[in-house]
Amino acid sequence: MHNPKLAKVAGPFGAHFHAGRYSLTEREREIAVCIITSKWHSAYPTNAHERRGKEIGLPADKVEAIIAGLQTSFSDEREQVVYEMAMALANARWVPQGLYDRAVKALGHVGITDVITLMGHYTSVAMTLAFYDVPAGATGMAR
Repeated sequence: MHNPKLAKVAGPFGAHFHAGRYSLTEREREIAVCIITSKWHSAYPTNAHERRGKEIGLPADKVEAIIAGLQTSFSDEREQVVYEMAMALANARWVPQGLYDRAVKALGHVGITDVITLMGHYTSVAMTLAFYDVPAGATGMAR
């Protein structure tokens, strides 16, 4: 990031989304992240989170469907709600009352807020990496 002042505040915000610091499971996180990074056609984070989703036990066919923009479903209620929320929000769709009600029941308002802000954070990440055309599998820069 070529803006040190912004990086100073973005770092702690992104750290909120590390395991154990917020209300989502790693599987739920990767569902939302794969949806939003692939939405922005950002090669580096989409590739990294496709691998991560599979590493933590999301079925490969489901991760690949998400990346390709195809419909899929999850047997776990919370994962299904995260998937539906993220798809609705990423595709500029209205959130129907039934989805809202299921989200409140399954995730609570803290979980809903975590999904939304996680997606906002990764929108920024994905758009930045897409703008700079960072390829999948790129190595980090020396600091």
